[in-house]
Amino acid sequence: MAKLCLNCNRKLEGNFCIHCGQSAEIHRFTLKHVFSHDFAHAIFHFDKGLFFSVKELFFRPGHSVREYIEGKRVAHINYFSMLVLLIMVFSLIEHLTPFHYTDLGDGRNDILKRIDNLLKEHPKFIFLTMIPLQALVSYLLFRKADQNYSEHFVLNSLQTKIQFIESSDVNLFK
Repeated sequence: MAKLCLNCNRKLEGNFCIHCGQSAEIHRFTLKHVFSHDFAHAIFHFDKGLFFSVKELFFRPGHSVREYIEGKRVAHINYFSMLVLLIMVFSLIEHLTPFHYTDLGDGRNDILKRIDNLLKEHPKFIFLTMIPLQALVSYLLFRKADQNYSEHFVLNSLQTKIQFIESSDVNLFK
């Protein structure tokens, strides 16, 4: 039986789809691959797909993430690249404007005030350090989904990007 492209559903004849460029070798995510390849690739390479990925994450986040996890990656930017790019953009926005993520809350609760201060001092660090924890929680809650921890890590990094995009929509266009 002929192998079909996961991106355009046409017959594959080599290592890449001749119609859309999707790689024929789609792998499941592993921690080794995430940290040895994807992280390094995100820092040193920015491929195509930025505007498509932003549009998809903004208008169809669930569908977009599901497609990416399933292997339809040719039109998307690398998830780490986009996360790094968004962190840089939002750092620049915070530096140039009085905007802070914590301005969204009312600040009445003492615990919320502590979290608020931590977020004001280190917002990007908090977002990044929460991804492995969120991945563990989603992995434990959705064990029947037949996805490994690394795939949940990728899914949660995409979800973090959605949070960045939504916060920019709420705060930057007022």
